[in-house]
Amino acid sequence: MTESSEEELEDERDANLDLSRLGNMDPEVTDTFEFLKQLGDEGKDGITFLCRARTAAKVDGVVIRKKGSLAALKIFKPQKSVNLIRAEYDLLARAADAGVAPPIVSTWVR
Repeated sequence: MTESSEEELEDERDANLDLSRLGNMDPEVTDTFEFLKQLGDEGKDGITFLCRARTAAKVDGVVIRKKGSLAALKIFKPQKSVNLIRAEYDLLARAADAGVAPPIVSTWVR
């Protein structure tokens, strides 16, 4: 990330971002990502945030997330069916494999 884009990102940081309304979020999520701002409006299924990775990640020796990289992170509402979340994940993974969507860099399903 260049210095100017880092400054632009700091300008976009929402100092009033309140994550307490998300309820009992897995601590691994906040340990892994720094939440910068909400992207768009809250939807019927959840909320999407712009986040910065606090850690890097590899899968089968391939780097899928670099420390400091940006990602969109969707937090689903508790009433959303886990099966529907998994179906959405499967569609996004297939789109990423086809090169028409960014890769999925993390998932948490309880």
